[in-house]
Amino acid sequence: MMLQPVAGPLPLAPRDAAYPTVVPTHGIWVDALGGILAVSGAGSTSAGDVSIIKPDGTIFRIGHGSRAWLGMGWSYDDALYLESGVAPPQASRIGIQGLVEQDLITTPGLGSFAVMSDRWLTFDGNNVVAHPFSGGSSVERAITTLQPGPGRIFPADLSLNRWWLVGCGNGKLYLYDARSSVKAEVAGRRTAFEDGLFPYEIGLPAYSRKHDLFSILYGGDLYLFADAIKAATVSEPEITLASAGKPGLIVAILTGDHGEPCPGRKVTFSVSDGDLPRPTVVTNAAGVAQTEYLAPQNHSEDNLVTATLVE
Repeated sequence: MMLQPVAGPLPLAPRDAAYPTVVPTHGIWVDALGGILAVSGAGSTSAGDVSIIKPDGTIFRIGHGSRAWLGMGWSYDDALYLESGVAPPQASRIGIQGLVEQDLITTPGLGSFAVMSDRWLTFDGNNVVAHPFSGGSSVERAITTLQPGPGRIFPADLSLNRWWLVGCGNGKLYLYDARSSVKAEVAGRRTAFEDGLFPYEIGLPAYSRKHDLFSILYGGDLYLFADAIKAATVSEPEITLASAGKPGLIVAILTGDHGEPCPGRKVTFSVSDGDLPRPTVVTNAAGVAQTEYLAPQNHSEDNLVTATLVE
């Protein structure tokens, strides 16, 4: 299953003429600010910049500091954190209204992170790593292996303490349940940015919980994606017969895990008796898959008919 592109490439367009080049290194979609809050880190030509990237690609530079930024994170209780380039590394809890710096916490230098009640979490592209507040780190859950490039973690559904994990090297996403009683990937929710569209490492992956939209930066452009409906059920196929030797119809309905229609998905039919000139078809806007059926002269009610989702 792939995320579906809905906009892009959208060229980044800085609105501050005095700073025509903005190179964000970390970002999190902050719905209250109407876009992605981005910071520029050490080594960037705009180190210390704080910007907002709107969904149309416009960048508003809203501040600059002498500190380069080491990373950004979010907490289980719905708060933003910025990690500043000081020694030792420290993360400030940021109030969204006015982006006021509040509590300061010493961190182990995390980059992209999530703050739990008892630990920090990071994703290295292979594993979810736990960093207890008392120090040290260990693999909390192995997700996959041999992923190129770094990883990112950001909130998906804080009411369930679920987080999106992104492998920047291959564009794959994993949903992680961070509750202490679970600490595991959510089965059946793996997805990815479109295969082949981004052959090199993606930048600044982010997610809007309000709009259920994903975003990335690639080649200096912004791309937006929508999460595809998770197909759950293919109905029992129904046959409508015509006269022998003439085509009838086989119909099945594909729905998601909440009963919603799943359009644009491939379903393959098979029959034990008769012929299907076009066995694989794409569901329409109502999630209906329909194909012609050539019944034999002596059609039997025992004919086995199946409909299978093709991912």
